[in-house]
Amino acid sequence: SYDGALSNRIGIGAMVFSDQFGVENRLRGQLSYSYRFESEAGKFAIGLSTEYMRYFLDNSALTDGGVTIPDDRISQGIDGFEYFLASLGFYGEIEENFIVGLSFPGLIHSRQDDNDSNDEVEKEFNYIAYLGYRAPIEEYDMVIEPILCVRKIGDVDIQIDANLRLSFLDERLFSGITYGFGAGNRLGFMLGTRINALNVFYSYDMTMLDFQQYNAGSHEFSLMINLPSAFSADNQGEMKEKEHGEVY
Repeated sequence: SYDGALSNRIGIGAMVFSDQFGVENRLRGQLSYSYRFESEAGKFAIGLSTEYMRYFLDNSALTDGGVTIPDDRISQGIDGFEYFLASLGFYGEIEENFIVGLSFPGLIHSRQDDNDSNDEVEKEFNYIAYLGYRAPIEEYDMVIEPILCVRKIGDVDIQIDANLRLSFLDERLFSGITYGFGAGNRLGFMLGTRINALNVFYSYDMTMLDFQQYNAGSHEFSLMINLPSAFSADNQGEMKEKEHGEVY
């Protein structure tokens, strides 16, 4: 994935994602756009993302001993199901300390394939809202950020996440903890460090549901690289440094 600035106010992002679980495959491509502006109240941004998704099965699904041939559902799965999605989001920093956000994932959800299926796209209203506070403690060179997030996605019950993020030494070290409740309780931890242009993250997540006794939780490692800044000419014809881009 990549995200960066085209100018002081306009940003773009792109992501390609591929996932395979057994014979099931998922492919996603996403383009995002954002516009930022400031007022006396604070800094604000609005964003729009468009996404293409394709779900499909490997041909090996036809040779599974539990499949009775012909199976129309398996055949449709091999042909694949395609969707177009569009999402909208808002973000704000008020008085440099308060953080607010509201997004509507899958605001537009449209079936795109020609597969002869009676399935209809469910028109669920999705939303994610969060409120946080950034509290710098200068004597220890650290920042504390408690954040409360409420989400409703699809037909899943409302999920509430209570987050606490700590950063030290001008964002060179950071850690966080998340406790989620509502649609299944869960607990997560995060550690990270920034070394020049390189950012490294590790996170661990576990659920409080009964099946956790058969699962050791999930581990995730992420790598982010801050690319050199882009340049553009200002009104005087001079080159002015703009914000950097990021690659994951």
